[in-house]
Amino acid sequence: MYKDMPIVAGDRCCNYNSAMDYEPRPGAERIVNMLRILNSHTVSAVIERANYELWQSLVTNADLKALTGKYQQELQRVIGENYAEERATVTGLAYTTDYRDNPTGSEVFFRRKKLIYSGPSVQAIANVPQLVFEFYVDDEAYDDDGRIIETVYYMLPEDMRELEIIPAEKLFDIISKHITQSRQQLSSDDFLQAPTGVQHDILASVLDAFNNDVQPYLDVLHDIEANRFMGTYDDMPMSFADSLVDKSILDVTHQFMLLGKYTGSVFPEISDQPDIGFSSVDDFYLSHGAPCMEFRDDDNRATYVIPIDAITKITTIEEFEET
Repeated sequence: MYKDMPIVAGDRCCNYNSAMDYEPRPGAERIVNMLRILNSHTVSAVIERANYELWQSLVTNADLKALTGKYQQELQRVIGENYAEERATVTGLAYTTDYRDNPTGSEVFFRRKKLIYSGPSVQAIANVPQLVFEFYVDDEAYDDDGRIIETVYYMLPEDMRELEIIPAEKLFDIISKHITQSRQQLSSDDFLQAPTGVQHDILASVLDAFNNDVQPYLDVLHDIEANRFMGTYDDMPMSFADSLVDKSILDVTHQFMLLGKYTGSVFPEISDQPDIGFSSVDDFYLSHGAPCMEFRDDDNRATYVIPIDAITKITTIEEFEET
């Protein structure tokens, strides 16, 4: 993917004052590409079968709630996770509701609208019962009697152009905690005055603890947006230091987009120099004293190692295995 990109040699003075200035980017989040999941063969087959059953039967308004529960369970079973009440970014055509909370057929088009995702629901759109996906506005407006006014929207899967779910768990809060703990440990006298072999044992334990906490969130295929990374290719071996690609040094405006599965974490300094010892936390001139995340791109036969402060977005694009 990036073989033709200029390679910037690793340098201990590359625009960084100190490893202790290294912070995760605020607001970086794990994002689930829900539209890709809904369009998968397994999930779309459930939606198609549900609509066929709805069209073949005489459905009354009283039936809608029971049918909603039935298809919610089926979809959650095949997706494997319930994203109800999570924040979402939505693009596409939606239907609004009337004063009786029935879809009226009034249409509105969203472009990257911020909504709350409620999940699947059976609603009569233009008097035809269909499986739709429900959203509402998180803005707690009130009527004259002090009751909350909730604006609800319904979307058909075929009318969606974008649906990103932002899970409430904060992956980067977990990462930030480990960065702080790692820096504290690697700047301590207990670490810096220890023999090289003991230092490497400590680094291995830091990586194990980090992997144990982040692995449950990253055990799938991801798009990673970053402004700095190291990349090695199977047919073009080189050190991590020599493979550093840095947006600020290259003076480009776009973020780098990488594709891969999370395979673990590394300290690239000891990958390049297995016998190296450390006398200061500033000796971690590539990782800045925190585990770097490693992603594998099998299609391009490449491995990417990404410092945490360089990541601006992680998008889940494969959330479950097809059956």
